[in-house]
Amino acid sequence: MGLYDKYARLAGERLQFSDNGLTPFGTCIDEVYSATEGRIGNKKVILAGTNNYLGLTFNHDAISEG
Repeated sequence: MGLYDKYARLAGERLQFSDNGLTPFGTCIDEVYSATEGRIGNKKVILAGTNNYLGLTFNHDAISEG
C-alpha cells in the first residue's frame, strides 16, 4: 500500500463535486465587504471560512505592515 492510497476514495468523492462545476475549493470571492460578508457572482454571502481568527483582515496596522 502506497502512502496516499488511503486517500483514493476521498479523491473520487471530491471529483463528484467538480463534475457539475461546483467546488468548495478555489471559489473566487469577487468582493469582500467585511471580515464576514462578501460577494460571489451576484450573491451576497457569509464568509464563514476565511481564517480571520484574530480579526486582522481589515486592521489598518496589519495591512500597512503586510
